Amino acid sequence: MIAIDSSTIALVEGLVFMTTGVTFILTTVMGRANAVGRVWSAAFALGILSVICFAVTGFSTDSLRMINAIGCAALAAALCVLWSGCRVANQHRPLSWVAAIAGAFAGSVVYFDDASLGTWAGSLPFFSLIAVLTALSAVESVRGRLLRDINASALTIVFALAAVYYAVRACIVAIFGTQSSIFLVWFGTSTTGLVIIVLILVAGISMTALRNTLPEGAIDVPAGDSGIPGVATLGLFEHQLHDWLRQGRILRIPLMIMLLDVDDLAHLNRVFGHEFGDIAIRAVGRSACENAPLGSIVGRLSSRRFAVLSTAPSHVDPRKVAEQLQNALVESPIDTVTGIRAVATIGVATTAAIGYQPAGLLAAAARALDAARAAGSGEIMLDRAAQPAE
Repeated sequence: MIAIDSSTIALVEGLVFMTTGVTFILTTVMGRANAVGRVWSAAFALGILSVICFAVTGFSTDSLRMINAIGCAALAAALCVLWSGCRVANQHRPLSWVAAIAGAFAGSVVYFDDASLGTWAGSLPFFSLIAVLTALSAVESVRGRLLRDINASALTIVFALAAVYYAVRACIVAIFGTQSSIFLVWFGTSTTGLVIIVLILVAGISMTALRNTLPEGAIDVPAGDSGIPGVATLGLFEHQLHDWLRQGRILRIPLMIMLLDVDDLAHLNRVFGHEFGDIAIRAVGRSACENAPLGSIVGRLSSRRFAVLSTAPSHVDPRKVAEQLQNALVESPIDTVTGIRAVATIGVATTAAIGYQPAGLLAAAARALDAARAAGSGEIMLDRAAQPAE
């Protein structure tokens, strides 16, 4: 039987990661300007830095502690940026600053630990940190848009397996130490290298598929342009929202806000191409402008989410207003040949039920939208949980 030494496994691990990372970065740079792709490209770049550092520690004993600490810091930061990319895919803020904290913590615990431990310095806190970061990514990958994307399933498995492996590895270190036979044989460099090779290959394929199936709307929109005529940018809409609510509170004018989420984008992209996803997003934005009550303000909150702010007279049912927008979409196919129609799920909140606080009103509309999405595509929900604010 041919035995493969740890140096060969480490070399293959590094080559696999470098190849996967460079390929992903190049295809992202040369392809569509996708926000998730750019975040994950940054994660691969940090991962490549860690691979280089770990390779240097394998061939040189000079400045071993510093290089090993930099490599561990880069790896922790890379995993944190991967988590940030999952958040971006789910249309949440990336919280990239957490990567700096994770990297600083990993580098510190490795550098200031007992130097006699060599490359195993700081193993227990470092392995524990890796387990936590990969677990966070696994959780994020089963939420929001990623939960509905079949391509995210493999990524969830990769993150979950990595979390479990490093959690067990940390426990073994805590109980038996890094010099024990059980650790060196079952959780040492060679075993970990084989595990990482498999996980990297699966993760690279899954991340590439996810990046390629994201709608054009997931591409960053310039801060001064919503991308759709008549639709306000996020900043302008928030400014108008504060002004309207302040005046509405003073004049006792009831207001309502509707959040519209474009549905079935992943399906449109897979079956009909990205162009149909882009057209669906623009169709929802234009329809909101054309069919919202007179004087309403329409804003684009994210790549696929729109908001409509309007007055809400007591004799008008807010659901009826939302249904008018929904009916306008159904009656206007985005492609006359195929008959494909854009679908939007809508969450509604009113100042009569929630009050005039901007954050509270937006949060209530978001709750209603989440409830509508849980009920099914194209549903409309009205949030009535909160009581009027004084």
